[in-house]
Amino acid sequence: MIRTWLSIVRRDLLLASRRRSDIANTLVFFVVVVSLVPIGVGPQAALLRQVTPGTVWIAALLAAMLSPTARSSRCCCRRNRS
Repeated sequence: MIRTWLSIVRRDLLLASRRRSDIANTLVFFVVVVSLVPIGVGPQAALLRQVTPGTVWIAALLAAMLSPTARSSRCCCRRNRS
């Protein structure tokens, strides 16, 4: 089970490393989301302390979903053009 999981992770990292722009887009998206949430929530330190862990997790998950979606859309476009 762990061997299968590691092979999937290895394959995904290899695919991501081929397209450096995917990694950059994912990181920029993550930083933008994490930076904008405190602006929308307000300057209250206690509230930000409560909201930050969830914000980081949600931003990380959305950023992780961004890369495979972009990758699959490029694959479909290539097939349709041929």
